[in-house]
Amino acid sequence: MAGSTPDEANAPARSHLPFALGGAAVAVCFVYLTVQTWRKWGDMLVDFGVQLYLPWTLSMGAVLYQNVSYLTGGPLSQYYHAGLFRVFGVSLLTIVVSNLAILFLLVALVCWCFYRMSDAWTATMAGLALLLVFAFGHYTERGIFNYVSPYSHELVHGLVLSIIVLWLLSRWLGEQKIPLALLAGLGSGLVLLTKPEVFLALALAQGAALTLFWRGQHKPVLLAQSVLAMIGGAVLAPAAFFLYFIQHEDFRHSLRSVLWAWTPVLTEGAADNNFYRWCLGLNAPAVHGKLILYETAGLALIVGAYAAFFRRKLDGWQGKTLFVLAAISAIYLAHNFHWGSCGYCLPAVCVASLGLLVWQAWQEGASRLQPFPFLWGVFSLALLAKLGLFPRVWHYGFVLAMPAFLDGIYLLLWQLPALLEKAGGRAGYFRAVVSLGLLTGCRELRLDSQFIYEQRTALVGHGSDAMLVFKPSFRPSGVTLGRVADWIQTNTPPHCTLAVLPDGAMLNYLSRRINPAGYLRWNPTEETVFGRDNMNRSFMRAQPEFIILIQLDMDEYGIKPFGQDPRNGLELKRWIDAHYRAVYQTGPPNVTVYKRSTLAGAIDSE
Repeated sequence: MAGSTPDEANAPARSHLPFALGGAAVAVCFVYLTVQTWRKWGDMLVDFGVQLYLPWTLSMGAVLYQNVSYLTGGPLSQYYHAGLFRVFGVSLLTIVVSNLAILFLLVALVCWCFYRMSDAWTATMAGLALLLVFAFGHYTERGIFNYVSPYSHELVHGLVLSIIVLWLLSRWLGEQKIPLALLAGLGSGLVLLTKPEVFLALALAQGAALTLFWRGQHKPVLLAQSVLAMIGGAVLAPAAFFLYFIQHEDFRHSLRSVLWAWTPVLTEGAADNNFYRWCLGLNAPAVHGKLILYETAGLALIVGAYAAFFRRKLDGWQGKTLFVLAAISAIYLAHNFHWGSCGYCLPAVCVASLGLLVWQAWQEGASRLQPFPFLWGVFSLALLAKLGLFPRVWHYGFVLAMPAFLDGIYLLLWQLPALLEKAGGRAGYFRAVVSLGLLTGCRELRLDSQFIYEQRTALVGHGSDAMLVFKPSFRPSGVTLGRVADWIQTNTPPHCTLAVLPDGAMLNYLSRRINPAGYLRWNPTEETVFGRDNMNRSFMRAQPEFIILIQLDMDEYGIKPFGQDPRNGLELKRWIDAHYRAVYQTGPPNVTVYKRSTLAGAIDSE
């Protein structure tokens, strides 16, 4: 087919009506989940406040990494949101609408790409899984592991941009046009400005694309031109940010600011704490290793049993009866499975999918290899590696495991049925049974999230910054911090300075009070990268007019709460006690507002 990609050329001729109907179902799901979870996103206490405070300060002229610190990612997302604030006004709603629009683009692109490399049903299942399991997931008490209010917008933006680049690379492999290589390079440069783990996964996929071109096309001149175009496109966005930063700092610091996202990766000891050991499964490697083996073997056994069952001739009422029984068993097994641990299967799923693609290309010729699913598989496996021995669909897995989960859908609903059909089996029956199991699993995970969402009934904030937080009987911190924000608005001057320790930049954002110290989060990782002494000196020099101390449980890092441990703010707390006086207390958790002692009066408490 002239001008088509290998994915399109290898796709069977078909009516687009099933895809349109499936797309409509996914769109309805998107709208339903948006309405059901409206304003129930975000977290008053951890991380998400930084995602609002930073673009607000940048929109007023602050320079990222110079006037305010940020460890989580590169400059792209924060300056994008600062631009939105300048154009549409400063509000939580501005960010939410942007994130929903980006999510809609992501879902549409995923559905289209999966449709081109498989069929309408597989694409529909991929879209539904993306929405039900990942985009609107809420499996913990932190409302920051979803695509509407993520703890790091860089992670979500990097993911979306990477998938766009994968699509461009697959088209470049088919059409061999230099502009497509240039656009892919431009996208890669943007991803460089988000999160290192996403960029590294994309870089591996790009390397795979170049390898496919080299082995399949034997056009060294065109390959060299394409590589140069990719490199040229990749430097555009970083160069633009460099030109911006160099107006405010010297050459070395400007270059550092452009590549700041890589600082934690290159800082020795930044991840050497209990929290990151837990994240990677290194706190109990034997346990996680066994779970990977057990869950993978269980999935292989079940899928293999159904495949063997449907290789038989199933005709007439007996065949239909056996199909119904198999369907009931799939629903029963999926209903009783703990889907929170389904991530343990994903590494093997990605390897199996990639292995089948390579094996089929070896059997049928390299020209039959579909570029997009191959690149998707490489990207999925590389991104999943960031989770180490603890692959999961919740927590950081809301982004890092999503491509692998969809790769599993592609394997189970397209690749394996195609093999079964070649063997003379009933591929349609197999797909239907497996689909019922997957839909049941998505429903179980959705119910887990729905239970958490239903606890968010208390309104804090005002106007376009309003959000629903957990009712006090479930988790009181949201209501408590909402009360503190109201107190700050009422009892402090409009332009006073405020620092919140060890976390809680949401209070700065809601009250529109600047943190003059520049450091927004105090934890072992931040202190390792920025230097505890540097952070303390900066804070003492800034002398905020008001300080809020929140007693947070820091067990995940293996240390006592802030101000009670030499490794966690004890020195700074002693300085605060010597120069500030408590003027307001509330809880739980225990929250104390301090005022510079020369200005302090009587203490209020609730």
